[in-house]
Amino acid sequence: MLNGRPCCLPVDDKGAVLLPSVVHYAPDGGVLVGTAAYELKTATLVTREVALPPSCHDALSVVYALRAIALKAGDRITLPVADSGRIYHVQFAVTGRETIRSGIGPTNAWRIVPTIQQGQGRAEDSGIVLWVSDDARRAPVRIRVDLAVGSFNLVLKQASDS
Repeated sequence: MLNGRPCCLPVDDKGAVLLPSVVHYAPDGGVLVGTAAYELKTATLVTREVALPPSCHDALSVVYALRAIALKAGDRITLPVADSGRIYHVQFAVTGRETIRSGIGPTNAWRIVPTIQQGQGRAEDSGIVLWVSDDARRAPVRIRVDLAVGSFNLVLKQASDS
């Protein structure tokens, strides 16, 4: 909540909005375990160090991780995702295959729906749907994000083999 209104921006314990600034990743021994130091620059510099669990990703790298997995309808893959100084356990459900029209033509693609696991069996709909091509490229051909004020679609415009 921000000024009594729903807000998707991260806030601190006092309700102040934490805007993204600088994130430093420090891997532990060259594996995907380590820490991330988040910096918030306002009138002062606030830093927070977060321990990263094994195989933790940020919001962009998790798309690359999903591309590396051989997907099939009905799969449910749970991965930790670090964002704004917090660790979320996100379940990616492969709900089926659809034909998506994009800049590379009609493409069979896996429809992937992420939900944020809240514990005690509760989950929060992320409002995001990702389509990854069902071919050797496994290209992200479309992303749809539903927001309170509407939605937007990101559609792959072009791709090259190089």
